[in-house]
This record gives sequence, C-alpha cells and structure tokens, in this order.
Amino acid sequence: MLRLIQNEYKKIFSHYGIYLMLGFLIIFIVGHGIFIKMHSEHGKSYGANWKQELQMQNSKLIKESQEMPENFLAYEYNKKTIALNEYRIQHNIPPENTNSLWTFILSNKPFLSFISLFIIALAATSISSEFNRGTINLIMVRPISRFSFLLSRYMVIVSLCFILIIMLVLLSIGVGYLLFGNSELNTYLVYHNGQVFEEGVVLYISRYFLFASIDIIAISSIAFMISTLFQKNTLSLVMSLCIYFMAGTTMRILAQKYDWTKYIIFSNTDLNMYYTGDILIKGMSLSFSVIIVLLYLFAFLLISFTTFIKRDIIT
Repeated sequence: MLRLIQNEYKKIFSHYGIYLMLGFLIIFIVGHGIFIKMHSEHGKSYGANWKQELQMQNSKLIKESQEMPENFLAYEYNKKTIALNEYRIQHNIPPENTNSLWTFILSNKPFLSFISLFIIALAATSISSEFNRGTINLIMVRPISRFSFLLSRYMVIVSLCFILIIMLVLLSIGVGYLLFGNSELNTYLVYHNGQVFEEGVVLYISRYFLFASIDIIAISSIAFMISTLFQKNTLSLVMSLCIYFMAGTTMRILAQKYDWTKYIIFSNTDLNMYYTGDILIKGMSLSFSVIIVLLYLFAFLLISFTTFIKRDIIT
C-alpha cells in the first residue's frame, strides 16, 4: 500500500500541473499581501469613538433587517454583525485592525479555490486517465488487489488536499509576518448558535481551514466516484467541475423555499457556516451536517469500490 502511494505521489510531482498551481498560489498570496500593504491607509480603522461607530452601524443594520424576510441570508448576516458589535461594546473589545497578520491569513481564504480545482481535477481523472491511456491493463497484471489500488489513489487525494492547505496557511503566515509583523490579536469573536463567544485566533484559523478541507474532500469524493464509474477523462472532469461550480448556488436558492434540501450533501459540506452565522437552513446543526457528510461519503466510496472491483478489465 505504501509503495502504491509513493508511486502516485511521484507521478503527480513529475508533471508540471502541481508546480503551476503552487506557483500561482505563491504569486497571488504575495501579490495580495503587497497590495494590502501598499493600500494600508485605506484599510478600515476605528478611532477613539469606535463604540459610537458600531452603534451607528447597528442602527443602520436593524433598519435594513426590518425590511427583509427572516429567511434571507442577508438578514442572518446582519443579525450576526449586530450581535458581534454589541458584544464588543459591552465587553470593551475594539474592532481588530484590518491590516494585520491574522486578518491577512483569513483574507487568503478565497485562494482555497485554487486547491479545490486542482484536487477535484486530480480526483476526476485519477482512474479514468488510466483507462484512457490503457495503463490500467499494466496495473492490473501486478500482484496488487483492486481494493488496494483504489484505496491508495483515494488516500493520495485526501492527503494531498491536507498538504496543500497546510502550505497555503504557512505561506500566508510567512508573507503576513514579513509585511505586517507579529500582531497582538489573541482572541477572535465567534458567532455560533446565536451566541457570541471569544476564541483563540489560532484555534479559529486552524478549525476554519480544517473544515474547508472537509468541504474539498467531499466534492473530490464525488469526482473520484465519477472517475471510477466513467472511463472518459473529459466526461468525468466536466461533470465534476459542473457540480463544484453549480451545487453551492443551487442549494442556496432551493434552501430558501425547501427544507428537504438540508438532507443533500451540498447543503452540509460548509461546516464553517456554523461559526460564521451563515447557516443555510434553520434547525441544522454541526453534528447533523457531519453525519450527513459521512453517510454520503460512505455511499460514494461504496459505489466506487464496488463498481471498480466488479468491473471486467481485459488484461
């Protein structure tokens, strides 16, 4: 098993694709940091009267919320912002500087999309590419079981996802430290289940990126299943990317009208929504989403392994 994983990693790092992705990741993180540093004077900052500013902001948000339905995401976002502002005022916690090491790390969250696309593309072509090139015949004549072969491919996808996310965080820390220094923000305000509480910023960042990896792995597992079911690279890749780009938006639209969408995996993969206050459907919980995701992952892998093991492969 270990040899299979090592060989797959060697094959991945022998192609320019991963280096191209890493290169773009480095360029965008560094460029993003330099842009923020150069325009730091335009960053949001609060003066000595920050409490009055937050109170004015709350008054504006309350007025806006009165004019929109409670099931709108904007309503929930306003509710969260109001609660956070009130907590700061009551506990004398000034808003953090928008140009700091920790806020820079969190501002790089959109770059997770680069990793998502790479991992999904890898998963979508992991098995189908072997059929396209005809190398599946050479692999199957080796003294390895089909189960071990498929499991090694899936383990590479999952482990590489974690590795790339760790690299993203480390790059963000390195660039952020060089540009903004060691910021003093020790706590982060979290809005969870309608309540505001303080949390260590390192813990918050660690959990955020861990939950983000689960989101990527869930979609990649679907891509892996499609790659196993279909033997065409193009079909597997197109179907997987369509799911990636359309599933989230589709679920958000349907969730405003239908509660049954909470049982669909795409409504549950974003576990961070329970700590950002942007819960898709009222009544959902973190434990509920974890169970739903695990059940779907089990089903996807069961379909993948059953199909591949029983498939006739002429060697």
